[in-house]
Amino acid sequence: MRSVCDSIAKAIQISSSKAGQGFDSFEKLKTFCEKQTAQAELQIGKELTELIIAADWFPQSRHFRDQIIHFERDVELAYIKNDDIVGILFRTVIGASPSYIHRGPKEFDSGNDGWLMLEPYAGYYLARLWHFLNEACRLTGERLKLTKSGFHG
Repeated sequence: MRSVCDSIAKAIQISSSKAGQGFDSFEKLKTFCEKQTAQAELQIGKELTELIIAADWFPQSRHFRDQIIHFERDVELAYIKNDDIVGILFRTVIGASPSYIHRGPKEFDSGNDGWLMLEPYAGYYLARLWHFLNEACRLTGERLKLTKSGFHG
Protein backbone atom coordinates (compact mmCIF):
# COMPACT_ATOMS: atom_id res chain seq x y z
CA MET A 1 0.00 0.00 0.00
CA ARG A 2 2.77 2.38 0.90
CA SER A 3 4.54 1.90 -2.45
CA VAL A 4 1.29 2.41 -4.35
CA CYS A 5 0.64 5.65 -2.44
CA ASP A 6 4.18 6.87 -3.15
CA SER A 7 3.61 6.15 -6.86
CA ILE A 8 0.40 8.18 -6.75
CA ALA A 9 2.33 11.05 -5.13
CA LYS A 10 4.75 10.94 -8.10
CA ALA A 11 1.84 10.98 -10.58
CA ILE A 12 0.32 13.95 -8.76
CA GLN A 13 3.72 15.65 -8.90
CA ILE A 14 3.69 15.29 -12.70
CA SER A 15 0.18 16.76 -12.96
CA SER A 16 1.00 19.66 -10.63
CA SER A 17 0.72 23.21 -11.91
CA LYS A 18 4.46 23.38 -11.24
CA ALA A 19 5.44 20.11 -12.92
CA GLY A 20 8.49 18.55 -11.33
CA GLN A 21 7.86 20.24 -8.00
CA GLY A 22 6.14 18.36 -5.29
CA PHE A 23 6.70 15.20 -3.37
CA ASP A 24 7.58 11.66 -4.32
CA SER A 25 6.48 10.47 -0.88
CA PHE A 26 2.77 10.29 -0.09
CA GLU A 27 3.47 10.94 3.58
CA LYS A 28 5.22 14.24 2.75
CA LEU A 29 2.50 15.17 0.24
CA LYS A 30 -0.22 14.53 2.83
CA THR A 31 1.59 16.62 5.45
CA PHE A 32 2.03 19.44 2.91
CA CYS A 33 -1.69 19.36 2.02
CA GLU A 34 -2.69 19.41 5.69
CA LYS A 35 -0.29 22.18 6.77
CA GLN A 36 -0.24 24.33 3.63
CA THR A 37 -3.70 23.73 2.22
CA ALA A 38 -3.95 26.96 0.22
CA GLN A 39 -0.58 26.35 -1.47
CA ALA A 40 -1.48 22.71 -2.16
CA GLU A 41 -4.77 23.78 -3.76
CA LEU A 42 -2.86 26.10 -6.10
CA GLN A 43 -0.42 23.34 -7.07
CA ILE A 44 -2.66 20.30 -7.39
CA GLY A 45 -6.23 21.61 -7.17
CA LYS A 46 -8.83 21.81 -4.43
CA GLU A 47 -10.47 18.40 -5.00
CA LEU A 48 -7.19 16.49 -5.02
CA THR A 49 -5.97 18.36 -1.92
CA GLU A 50 -9.21 17.49 -0.11
CA LEU A 51 -8.94 13.84 -1.19
CA ILE A 52 -5.40 13.59 0.17
CA ILE A 53 -6.31 15.27 3.45
CA ALA A 54 -9.28 12.88 3.84
CA ALA A 55 -7.01 9.80 3.54
CA ASP A 56 -7.16 9.17 7.31
CA TRP A 57 -6.51 5.46 6.72
CA PHE A 58 -2.96 6.16 5.45
CA PRO A 59 -1.29 7.05 8.80
CA GLN A 60 -2.99 4.04 10.42
CA SER A 61 -1.75 1.58 7.81
CA ARG A 62 1.66 3.28 7.68
CA HIS A 63 2.04 2.91 11.45
CA PHE A 64 1.34 -0.83 11.28
CA ARG A 65 3.84 -1.33 8.47
CA ASP A 66 6.48 0.79 10.23
CA GLN A 67 6.13 -1.19 13.46
CA ILE A 68 6.85 -4.42 11.60
CA ILE A 69 9.61 -3.11 9.33
CA HIS A 70 11.45 -0.61 11.55
CA PHE A 71 10.74 -1.82 15.09
CA GLU A 72 11.03 -5.58 14.59
CA ARG A 73 7.51 -6.46 15.62
CA ASP A 74 6.14 -9.76 14.42
CA VAL A 75 2.67 -10.72 13.32
CA GLU A 76 0.94 -13.85 14.61
CA LEU A 77 -1.94 -15.48 12.76
CA ALA A 78 -4.64 -17.72 14.16
CA TYR A 79 -7.67 -19.48 12.74
CA ILE A 80 -10.82 -19.21 14.83
CA LYS A 81 -14.04 -21.11 14.52
CA ASN A 82 -16.84 -20.87 17.05
CA ASP A 83 -20.50 -19.88 17.18
CA ASP A 84 -19.73 -16.17 16.77
CA ILE A 85 -16.66 -16.02 14.54
CA VAL A 86 -15.13 -18.03 11.72
CA GLY A 87 -12.01 -16.59 10.22
CA ILE A 88 -8.41 -15.56 10.56
CA LEU A 89 -7.13 -13.35 13.35
CA PHE A 90 -3.81 -11.52 13.62
CA ARG A 91 -1.94 -9.44 16.17
CA THR A 92 1.40 -7.77 16.54
CA VAL A 93 3.84 -9.24 19.03
CA ILE A 94 7.24 -8.50 20.51
CA GLY A 95 8.95 -11.81 21.05
CA ALA A 96 6.44 -14.15 22.66
CA SER A 97 4.26 -11.38 24.16
CA PRO A 98 1.19 -9.79 22.56
CA SER A 99 1.73 -6.15 21.76
CA TYR A 100 -0.86 -3.45 21.45
CA ILE A 101 1.35 -1.43 19.13
CA HIS A 102 -1.30 -1.49 16.43
CA ARG A 103 -4.90 -2.09 17.26
CA GLY A 104 -6.50 -0.69 14.13
CA PRO A 105 -10.08 0.56 14.14
CA LYS A 106 -11.92 -0.87 17.15
CA GLU A 107 -14.52 -2.51 14.91
CA PHE A 108 -11.94 -5.18 14.01
CA ASP A 109 -10.95 -6.09 17.57
CA SER A 110 -11.93 -9.66 18.41
CA GLY A 111 -11.82 -8.87 22.14
CA ASN A 112 -9.05 -11.37 22.88
CA ASP A 113 -5.52 -10.19 23.78
CA GLY A 114 -5.01 -7.82 20.86
CA TRP A 115 -6.25 -10.19 18.15
CA LEU A 116 -7.83 -8.45 15.17
CA MET A 117 -10.11 -9.97 12.54
CA LEU A 118 -8.09 -10.11 9.33
CA GLU A 119 -10.81 -10.19 6.66
CA PRO A 120 -12.72 -7.03 7.63
CA TYR A 121 -9.48 -5.26 8.56
CA ALA A 122 -7.84 -5.97 5.20
CA GLY A 123 -11.10 -5.30 3.34
CA TYR A 124 -11.47 -1.91 5.03
CA TYR A 125 -7.98 -0.73 4.07
CA LEU A 126 -8.16 -2.15 0.54
CA ALA A 127 -11.56 -0.54 -0.07
CA ARG A 128 -10.30 2.82 1.18
CA LEU A 129 -7.17 2.48 -0.99
CA TRP A 130 -9.17 1.50 -4.11
CA HIS A 131 -11.53 4.44 -3.65
CA PHE A 132 -8.59 6.79 -3.17
CA LEU A 133 -6.78 5.43 -6.25
CA ASN A 134 -9.87 5.75 -8.40
CA GLU A 135 -10.46 9.35 -7.37
CA ALA A 136 -6.77 10.32 -7.55
CA CYS A 137 -6.47 8.86 -11.07
CA ARG A 138 -9.68 10.57 -12.18
CA LEU A 139 -8.63 13.98 -10.83
CA THR A 140 -5.04 13.68 -12.05
CA GLY A 141 -6.25 12.53 -15.48
CA GLU A 142 -8.55 15.56 -15.68
CA ARG A 143 -5.62 17.89 -14.85
CA LEU A 144 -3.52 16.27 -17.58
CA LYS A 145 -6.48 16.24 -20.01
CA LEU A 146 -6.12 12.51 -20.56
CA THR A 147 -8.89 10.68 -22.38
CA LYS A 148 -10.53 7.99 -20.30
CA SER A 149 -9.49 4.48 -21.30
CA GLY A 150 -11.80 1.52 -21.53
CA PHE A 151 -14.65 0.45 -23.71
CA HIS A 152 -16.63 3.12 -25.50
CA GLY A 153 -20.15 2.25 -26.44
